[in-house]
Amino acid sequence: MSTTRMSWPTRDVKPTNDFSDEQIFCKAFPWLFPGGIGDINDIRKTALTEADWAENLLHYEDGRFARDKLWCFFTLNYIYRHRNMSQSRFFVKDFLGEEPPTLDELKEQIAKGNMDFVDKLMYYSKNVSGSAAYWRSKKAELYSWINHHIEKGAGPPTVFMTFSCAEYFWPDLKRLLEEYILLCEGKKVDLDKDFTAWNKAVNDYTLVIQEFFHSRVDSYLKSIGFHIFGMKHYWARFEFAKSRGQIHLHLLGIIPEASKAGGIYDELWELKGNKEAQGKKLGEWARSVFRMTAEHCGLQDVTEEQKYSPCKKRFSQIQCIDLDGQLLSDFCQIHECNGFCLRSVKVEKRTETTSNSNTDPTVSNINVSTNPKFFRVPGFLQNKQKIRMSYFLFSFYL
Repeated sequence: MSTTRMSWPTRDVKPTNDFSDEQIFCKAFPWLFPGGIGDINDIRKTALTEADWAENLLHYEDGRFARDKLWCFFTLNYIYRHRNMSQSRFFVKDFLGEEPPTLDELKEQIAKGNMDFVDKLMYYSKNVSGSAAYWRSKKAELYSWINHHIEKGAGPPTVFMTFSCAEYFWPDLKRLLEEYILLCEGKKVDLDKDFTAWNKAVNDYTLVIQEFFHSRVDSYLKSIGFHIFGMKHYWARFEFAKSRGQIHLHLLGIIPEASKAGGIYDELWELKGNKEAQGKKLGEWARSVFRMTAEHCGLQDVTEEQKYSPCKKRFSQIQCIDLDGQLLSDFCQIHECNGFCLRSVKVEKRTETTSNSNTDPTVSNINVSTNPKFFRVPGFLQNKQKIRMSYFLFSFYL
């Protein structure tokens, strides 16, 4: 029985043109396309866009495409360049006409102060994701969104939230990663007992983490965001941290209740010009509505047997809500200051006390409500002359 052999890709001093090579992916990634089929340019019964093709392969059953970061970045670059090339043809045809100006003619127009071509180019480049014009258009879109809700009576954004990904703590994400490893690699692992395998799974299966994060944020907004905060509208942007590259989210939320007649906005407007009074009023509002506090509530003495990692527990697994609240505040809300956050420009903004114990009443009742930046600069603990710890605002209610 004869076996069909595929010719190994040749090497040449002339780079391959991915606009003309119909098997660019099969040749560049033979370990991902071992049969030489499945390339983006293959003939199919139903035509696929580049984005649909890439998304299908990212969710391929053995996970090999999602694990290959070189393929991911190359494919993203390929999609963006081909998309931009297609749009540039449309720009030349529709904006410049059948006889576009030459480079010398464009230089002469700009030298004379005629910026029509530049204005058209900047306007059209907003379709290119990530470009300066693209983000300017998103900024204008956000301002329009805010003005729309103000005119409709919902008011301006009331809260700003940041959602971070705790990929090494969430038990349901750990379970999903273990199931995905079993499905893709045929290996049964216990990530709790093998941190190296956990770290590898976090790096290999970023797609699982990002989709889980999206679902978790959506669930949070539909429960806590809408029913507890009272948000009716929100605007969000997903980003990836520069340091560890993990997904996170920034969100502006509108709480119509805050904008009604006699609400917090009206009260703050009446105190216009008095930042200290505004800060105090805002602090009182946060305490009454969200029960925000810088007090170290809950049990004061926790034995070693009682301690556990609170972020690794589901709410349904909690046996003592007071103990869990204290462990959460200890684990998530207390920060040891370092050289970066002790810079003089920030120390001036901090509220200082003279106690070195977080059980001292002067510390547990820090008057953060008088600080207009109380959301970001809560109570601080001080050890003699050196600030060593900070306790951030917390809400057992939330």
